Amino acid sequence: MPELPEVETIKSIIEPQIQGLTIEKVTVSRPEVIAYPVASAFCSSLTGQTISQMERRGKFLIIALDNGDHIALHLRMTGCLPVTQSDFPKEKHTHIVMALSDKRMPVGFHYSN
Repeated sequence: MPELPEVETIKSIIEPQIQGLTIEKVTVSRPEVIAYPVASAFCSSLTGQTISQMERRGKFLIIALDNGDHIALHLRMTGCLPVTQSDFPKEKHTHIVMALSDKRMPVGFHYSN
């Protein structure tokens, strides 16, 4: 499980890569990892939103969206939050994938637990 310095490092690496990008699609393979709202509402409410910034609160990463909503992520045991091209193979424990707009390449933002 990542400690505070590792979570801050992950934030500082990922934030510049995703800031200003729009969430085009959200896929949840394990709905139980979504605390609120239910997975289908979670996916539809995020689609079309733009990522404005990323913060760290304790061991949580908070993704702020342009509409004022926030996504709170905990890295759990793996500490894995890759930002990859959309065709990159998913790891075994990938539970959420956000397809982000990027003029240079399609990006997949994966949450693994």
